[in-house]
Amino acid sequence: MAMTVERRPARRVGSSIVIALLVMALAVSSLGWFLSAREGRGIPVDCYSHDGRTLAIAAVHGRATLQATFSVAEEEGRVVVGYWEEAEGGVHLQDAFPSELTYGLVEPLGEKSVVDPSGAAIQPCTGNQ
Repeated sequence: MAMTVERRPARRVGSSIVIALLVMALAVSSLGWFLSAREGRGIPVDCYSHDGRTLAIAAVHGRATLQATFSVAEEEGRVVVGYWEEAEGGVHLQDAFPSELTYGLVEPLGEKSVVDPSGAAIQPCTGNQ
């Protein structure tokens, strides 16, 4: 009497693909968690200038800055501007490098105030309003 062995290669291939996708999803989500847990600090914006429809935001960052991020949110009656930087650890030189971001406003600035995320007013740059 001959015995037949049943083979299921399709199931093995399918489960291998599922395992590979799960491993890839784990790696991507782990990288996302790692990147979101980076240390950084919020820094007040120095000043701003505008021409009514365009807002120019000035800030200073140091030599050890790895990444600088600006955020702008237009709200009723105000524009909220945030600046966050990620810097290397260790000893830092006192070098300062100016940076500027230009943001096209959806609505004209008009009488809206420009504030940081805590609600503190950001002053216009002298002579550039």
